[in-house]
Amino acid sequence: METKHENDEMEIDLGAVFRMLLSRWWAILLTAILGAAAGLGITAGLMTPQYRSSAMLYILPRNAEETSMSDLQVGTELVADCVEIAKSNTVLDATIQDVAAQYGEVYTRQEISDMVSVTNDADTRILNISATYENPVIACAVANAVSTETSSQVAAIMQTTPPTVVESAEVSDTPVSPSTKRNMVLGAAVGLVLCCAVLVVRYLVDDSIRTSEDVEKYLGLNVLAVVPQEGKGKA
Repeated sequence: METKHENDEMEIDLGAVFRMLLSRWWAILLTAILGAAAGLGITAGLMTPQYRSSAMLYILPRNAEETSMSDLQVGTELVADCVEIAKSNTVLDATIQDVAAQYGEVYTRQEISDMVSVTNDADTRILNISATYENPVIACAVANAVSTETSSQVAAIMQTTPPTVVESAEVSDTPVSPSTKRNMVLGAAVGLVLCCAVLVVRYLVDDSIRTSEDVEKYLGLNVLAVVPQEGKGKA
């Protein structure tokens, strides 16, 4: 005797799923609002604002009065070396001493290194030195100290004039992170997706028979009659 195994295929009516989600719009909207509120709460209560200050150095290979077009080309190539000098322990140690002397705050090399970012825009001789920290005054002091010490080290190592400070760092009044708006939008999106996912799963696993179409679809039986439900309050 052979046993036949039937594979039941689940057919998903996307139109019905969409209508179900549409009928639960209030739940989806409420969850999105709660998600946005959670994002606001986490941003305000758990995340520490970070402030950024930036300074800029202009790199020249020789004395300014002797500079030629070839020197400018060499200066562009030297910027990469200056980036590494700005990250050196010598510069970090000098920065630690400068900040400690000004504000009485002592940081480690790793802490200063984590604050500082040194970049160079393509095809320029501009060195961008930024410091990001929870204290905007310290961030400004670190950026300026690294800028000053880098200029001195470049002049000493490369036997050239010190790079010119194009722009000194200033104390920032506006934090660069976290972004309250972005976190609220992210929280609302997460809440919306989770709510829709829960509603869809509940809809798909619900095998209750509610209509005559459900009887024919799930039981394979023909409906002989339908008894209407009387409205409430009728005798």
